[in-house]
Amino acid sequence: MRFLCRMFEHYSSGHVGNFTKKINRFSWENVQGKVMENYEDLEAPEKEFYPRIKTGFKLFKGDYVPQKGFSAHCNPQGGTYMKLADFMDHIQYSHQKPYSIIGQPGSGKTTLMRRLAKKFLIANKLVIGQKPTLWERCVSVFSKESRSYDAVLHMNIRDIPNQDSTCLTDVIFPPSVVTSLTKKERQCGLKNILDGKLKIIMMFDGLDQASWITKGEEKVGPWDTSSTAKIFANIMTGHLLPDVPIVISSREHSVALLSQDLRPSFVAALVGFSEKDGRSMYSQVMGENSEQEWNQIRKCNPGLHYMCLTPLFMIFYMLIKKVDPDNTPDCATGVMIRLIAILVESEHTRRIVRMADVQEFIKNLKKMAFHGMKEQRVVFTKEDLDNFNISYINVSDIIIKVPRISIVGQKVLEGAHKFFFSHQTFQEVLAALYAAEMDLENFKVLVDNEFKLPYWSVVRSFTTGILNNNQIDISSLILEPGQ
Repeated sequence: MRFLCRMFEHYSSGHVGNFTKKINRFSWENVQGKVMENYEDLEAPEKEFYPRIKTGFKLFKGDYVPQKGFSAHCNPQGGTYMKLADFMDHIQYSHQKPYSIIGQPGSGKTTLMRRLAKKFLIANKLVIGQKPTLWERCVSVFSKESRSYDAVLHMNIRDIPNQDSTCLTDVIFPPSVVTSLTKKERQCGLKNILDGKLKIIMMFDGLDQASWITKGEEKVGPWDTSSTAKIFANIMTGHLLPDVPIVISSREHSVALLSQDLRPSFVAALVGFSEKDGRSMYSQVMGENSEQEWNQIRKCNPGLHYMCLTPLFMIFYMLIKKVDPDNTPDCATGVMIRLIAILVESEHTRRIVRMADVQEFIKNLKKMAFHGMKEQRVVFTKEDLDNFNISYINVSDIIIKVPRISIVGQKVLEGAHKFFFSHQTFQEVLAALYAAEMDLENFKVLVDNEFKLPYWSVVRSFTTGILNNNQIDISSLILEPGQ
């Protein structure tokens, strides 16, 4: 009997070992890539820059905190700034959970989540089959005594399937995403996590992109079958995986609208670059005359300077400044419109498809983006593309391979193509363009019934900018009736 028990333990330990290796390899691959690698016209800065982190503020005022679109700041009242190393220590040693990282569009949530996961992997020596660079080894903020995880999971919430009947293992380790894990490895891994034999930290990026509505639900057990929404709600309340550190990023409105039992016990807001870091990043990327340009922006256009402290907006602004220095917009909506126009006007696009077809493609893309907003989803299928008359060839050849930046990202999962906008802001600005083309009657219905809802806040801001700013050139992106 003892022999059989030892054999079973050895058999299970093999599955657990495979589980940790595969999860760590999956997360390592998931967090690769540098911020500037998708922007061929921009040189990467010499060092990594981080937005400031603020904690201890009052976030929840009633049921809703308005979101303003591109802004260096959320809406934290009071609070204190926290160093990155202190924030990571807090995650590791505090018993508060879950931890939430919130921020406005482009504030750096996804980049920070990737960098945090990467630091945890390196610090705990979990990088299997890959050699971290000397710099990555040196920047680890951990001491030897603080290495305490066997595995690090980094997962994009948009990749978690929304199902009516599923289980905990398939929510946190979706078979369609973590394809290398066998069913037995998932089960053995979860059992060891529940028994406290396997220490893991889980990082879920983008709660606002969930394809389900997260709300307080009845309790479910770790081996019960239930819906994705109920299982994830139980993770957030701590009923499931109570001893596992959970870090979730989100736009602030998704966190502010959670019921009290689901609200994170610890919230950190990303509030933009400091003036010093913003100036330094701009100078390192833009090179000659950049100091003079930054001072000019700060002096003559305080609003633009304020927005440039938002990481993604700064990148977009620098990209346009590099590609088209004589036609640089001075507002957030103008920057986004000009950015998409650069794609439409690129020589690569013109070589592949006639411009009339590109115009039709953009028109259909705007429609799909808008209807995606109405349905509160950011992931689209091949069937969706067919329904909106969007050719898969156009997406793969025009958008994916276009120089400088992509509008649409693509993943191949179990042989089926799933598509998403490379940043949610692209979907929102295209939806805003679609809204700006509406006739008065349909636009009034949209304003009365949809625009007041929190997840429309960014679309609402862009639409306002398009309709009220005559200096924004949208001629290449809006078709006249009959054109």
